[in-house]
Amino acid sequence: MVPLRVVPSQVSEDSITLHIVDDQGRYRAVVIVERLRRKGRVGFRVVGQERASIVECRIRDEVFEDGCFEELGRVVEEFLPGAGRALADTLKEVVNRRWDELLLADKLKAEERKLKEGLVPLHEEEVEGRVVRILASDGAYLSTYGSFVDLGDYVVVAESTYAYTQVETASGSIERIEPVGVAMVYRREGGVLRLADKKLYYPSIQIRLQVGDRLVRLRGESRDVKPDLVSTFPDVATLMRVVEGVPLGMGWVEVGERVASNLRDYVVFEDDRLYDVVASYVVMTYVYDVFTAVPFLWLHGPPGSGKTRTNMTVTYMCRRGLFVADPSDATLYRMVESVGPTLGIDESILTEKGKRILAAGYKRGAVVPRAEPTKGGIVLKFFEATAPRVFSFENPPQEDYLLQRCITVSMLKARPRKFMDPLPSDFKEVREALYYLRLTAVPQVLDARDRALKLLEDSGVWGREAEIWAPMLTAAILIGREKSVLDYLLEDISRRRANELMYEEEKAVLAAIDSLFEETTTLTGGEKVVTFMPKDLVRRIVDRSLEEEDCVEVVEEERGGRTVEVERVKEEPRCRELEKELERKWKPQKVGLVLKNLGMDRFKKPKGKGRDVRRPYELKYSDFVSIAKRYDYEPRTLTSESPDDSNEH
Repeated sequence: MVPLRVVPSQVSEDSITLHIVDDQGRYRAVVIVERLRRKGRVGFRVVGQERASIVECRIRDEVFEDGCFEELGRVVEEFLPGAGRALADTLKEVVNRRWDELLLADKLKAEERKLKEGLVPLHEEEVEGRVVRILASDGAYLSTYGSFVDLGDYVVVAESTYAYTQVETASGSIERIEPVGVAMVYRREGGVLRLADKKLYYPSIQIRLQVGDRLVRLRGESRDVKPDLVSTFPDVATLMRVVEGVPLGMGWVEVGERVASNLRDYVVFEDDRLYDVVASYVVMTYVYDVFTAVPFLWLHGPPGSGKTRTNMTVTYMCRRGLFVADPSDATLYRMVESVGPTLGIDESILTEKGKRILAAGYKRGAVVPRAEPTKGGIVLKFFEATAPRVFSFENPPQEDYLLQRCITVSMLKARPRKFMDPLPSDFKEVREALYYLRLTAVPQVLDARDRALKLLEDSGVWGREAEIWAPMLTAAILIGREKSVLDYLLEDISRRRANELMYEEEKAVLAAIDSLFEETTTLTGGEKVVTFMPKDLVRRIVDRSLEEEDCVEVVEEERGGRTVEVERVKEEPRCRELEKELERKWKPQKVGLVLKNLGMDRFKKPKGKGRDVRRPYELKYSDFVSIAKRYDYEPRTLTSESPDDSNEH
């Protein structure tokens, strides 16, 4: 007979998980018992066996009938001869007599953890016969996979990985693959950021961290992952070096040299500056959560130009890099919520919904809402969508909303130094160094961010262009490559501004407003002013687009006994279909959204009261010209009028 013991693993009100362990500490079987309304269900599986057994039985007065365990004993005997009877008796004892005891023990442990946190209640009162204690604000969270949180007086940066762990309980120990992370807590004192604390955290058994006098929630889904998925995650030994304060011996500049060297081994760029730009993108993925937005890298070129190889090379060096092909729409946000990867997406068929999800992931804090069925009913869940992404396609993005969020790189056919595609293991050393620096060099990162923002401001870069390039320039400053990256980004911005595809919708709305200024004679303080609602711009936008497509003609009509020339849409099927398409696209709501993106909400002037209130835009010509310049639109009226001389008209 094999001596066996039962080790409780997880306990809740309606289920209990038990591990069957022999005298050598080896796991022999798993048992899950579910307590339903009037019946019970017991699942049994021997480790290494494909077949699982499920036994159902009745429950009376919250006690499982003996027949349930007798049947289970017969099943156990088949797999573990001589152990069936004793094991069945032990399970009966645990389930019928110790379940509530184990559940209470778990609750006591949870209460003990609260006491150890040492939080003094901010407020306490009795409500409806219960005592309520307010312990701390609940306004911040940390993604379980690791993220950056600025609390004002404290800054927290964290990173996690998966490790083989042994969890000891009162009834024994459990060995399994578990997520484990390290959180670095920095405190602002006298304008200086200093390390205040560092601690390991365990997402599967921990729900929060204490930071000073606050509790920071751990948020995210802890899922089982395959070994190949975590091949680019940090080694747990690196996290332990951080906790123990063991020096790395490699700084930002040396790491940048390694990244650029790896790129030169596997990739050929026509423009030599791109090695610095793409190296900065790799480094950026380790610090992007310091910013409010994250750019995407879009590689494009003809077949055989090395797009896929470049994508793999870049992705495998990035933070939590994962190279995927043809991801589903759900994958685009569920994977981000679960493990926070840098996604390398190669030659996939992206749906329109998928593209919109990708675009939403550009802004930090963007979430994808989904209603999901559960036992208790429909639950609304919010999934994190923000993460760096590397694309490799034949063509650059055709959609303006994607193009504005991407740094595009044109590839060409050329012969690299190394012929074989890289593996994640080829870049382990450089990744571990970057994980170490991410956690230990936060003050340097924030200083570089301030320098990058100042450089962009001095260079006349603002708005979305600054959002795209600020994280990249910050990384370039850290690795000592800001000169070539700044030179490239200014050239790229100039090229984008000359590209009619950029800000296409914004320019269409600006042109409609421009036409209002052409027609108005209204002055305020000697300067032209127009007042309009979004619906006033719709027809102007449609007519201008039709005119550009040669779908407008001038005809003579008799009006009031006079012959006048009027413009009308041509009767050609092409033009009529285009008109319908434009009218479907350009609704007042659409125009209002573009106006908001242009930053014009601040020019709304409420008029009227109650139900009759209206909020038209009231825009001065000088403000219009200032906004137009940001989106590379040159007003037609600027040739005869400027903000300085508008008072002469």
